[in-house]
Amino acid sequence: VSTQSTGFCPHDLFTNTRADLGTCKHAIHDQKIREVYRTSQRYKTMGYESMMLRFLESIVEDMEKKIRKQHERLEHDERYMKQEQDKLDEGRNQRLEDLDKKIDTLLEKMSEAGASGNVDQAQQMMREVEFFRQ
Repeated sequence: VSTQSTGFCPHDLFTNTRADLGTCKHAIHDQKIREVYRTSQRYKTMGYESMMLRFLESIVEDMEKKIRKQHERLEHDERYMKQEQDKLDEGRNQRLEDLDKKIDTLLEKMSEAGASGNVDQAQQMMREVEFFRQ
């Protein structure tokens, strides 16, 4: 694509980005050449504009593919992170349930020990309950 005849070079658009097109294969970007072409009878009959349009459309299509791919990757990562968080939550919930059961069991045994007059054992169990509640 002769960028010099269409008015701008797409290689200059995205320099130093991930979409950088690299250096242009047309070393000369002369304003005089553009003006000569625009004032000549061949203006818009050489096909430069349609070639440039196709080139730009291919750039847009490539960028859209990259964006789509990154969106898919992001969605995948988000699903994975949610699954991992759900696993962590499930494990934490299970540990909390187990701890509640231990506390309930200790409270029952503490009540039994207190009712049977074993105050020292009941107090020890109360300290354990306090520990588990923290």
